[in-house]
This record gives sequence, C-alpha cells and structure tokens, in this order.
Amino acid sequence: MPFVYIDLLPTDVERKKSLIEEITKAFVNVKYPAERVHIVIHEISSDNIGIGGEVYTNIIKRRLK
Repeated sequence: MPFVYIDLLPTDVERKKSLIEEITKAFVNVKYPAERVHIVIHEISSDNIGIGGEVYTNIIKRRLK
C-alpha cells in the first residue's frame, strides 16, 4: 500500500482535491487499487522555509513587486 507525502505552500481545497485524484490515477495505472493509495498533504507556511539564507516569505514579496 503506497503512501505519498506532499509538502507544499498553502493552497485551496480544489487544487488539493485535484492532486489527490491525479496521483491516485497514476497509481491505479500501475495496478494499485485506488482504495490502497494514501496521500498526505502537509501545508508549510512560507515563513517556515528558508532559501539561500532568506525566509521564503521575503523572497515571494520581492518577486511580487
């Protein structure tokens, strides 16, 4: 029984629903029963991510200017 863990920035429920459906389909295509596919989504605040010594929230703000 496969477990899929996804770490991503917060997103809306429709996008998460689509991810779950599409990932499940991929496993079904390689002969796993859909009811055995477990998908866990961890939403991580951009304040909890650092890239190049900088908090990711600051990087996002700079890119949006």
